[in-house]
Amino acid sequence: MNIIAFTGPEGVLLVDTGFPETAAEVESILDNWDSGRIRYIINTHSDYDHIAGNPALRDNAMVISHTNCKSQLTKYAEPDFDIPFDKEIFRGAIPTLTFNDPLTLHFNGEEIKIIPLIGGHTDEDTIVYFKNAGVAYTGDIISPETFPVVKLNNGGNANTLVENVEKLIALFPEETRIIVGHGPDTTTAELKAYHTMLVSTINLVEEALKQDMSLDEMINNNILKDWMSYHDPQYEETKVETWIKTILQSLAEFPMSRDFNLGRKLHGPLVSPNGEYSFCTCRHRGIDDLCSLNLKIIDYNRAKSVM
Repeated sequence: MNIIAFTGPEGVLLVDTGFPETAAEVESILDNWDSGRIRYIINTHSDYDHIAGNPALRDNAMVISHTNCKSQLTKYAEPDFDIPFDKEIFRGAIPTLTFNDPLTLHFNGEEIKIIPLIGGHTDEDTIVYFKNAGVAYTGDIISPETFPVVKLNNGGNANTLVENVEKLIALFPEETRIIVGHGPDTTTAELKAYHTMLVSTINLVEEALKQDMSLDEMINNNILKDWMSYHDPQYEETKVETWIKTILQSLAEFPMSRDFNLGRKLHGPLVSPNGEYSFCTCRHRGIDDLCSLNLKIIDYNRAKSVM
């Protein structure tokens, strides 16, 4: 799990907050960094591992998220909603400021773009782009080393995910550093290979469907054999079987109606990155692998080692 702390003379901005079990460690690292108080928290979506540190870390901070994220958190906190987590976590994560359209936050000398990119992973996903640093945090929209996680029951769709990855590639310069919710950093240029995987696997499932193959037949015939490097059997959500099923359900909801073409310019580049930033990854191993946290610090003012 990756989160970001952006530090400077005005204090700290966090992008996602991790777990209750890791909140004290985050605070300790930031104290050692002498970074001031947490002023803002931006949540990219409502998944537990992205918001569960909010109650412990928010204090007087402004919490910002998409309107749909607030709706989901409010639903999760309802007494009758069945979810295997402490409902007080979700109540404590509800934002103070919501948005539907892009926002720009000026903080610590940085221009921070808060950009909704919904409908791929969930219907509430948000990108946080640090203009001068040339860094974008994309939450769970992409997972560069595995098949994607598309939450169909929360507004996600495989075809919309393809369009959203196209938008990411078109929005940012190729050298932009992409920090994801889970996994290693990547770049806008490297996203093109991920886009190719998405389009190719969806096309393969669509062709198999035209041949009247069932889900079991697609799995048994190993129709995605050329893309098994993205298969991660450690988690049900990233197995090839789950991805095929997700594509089938997405096609039923929203059939692919056009050829996806990276040559088509969806938007002009937002910025060209500049400025000198230092990056530090602070690793914390929690009570188990699900509570592992990488705190990535962006500090415009200085380079400093964190122990």
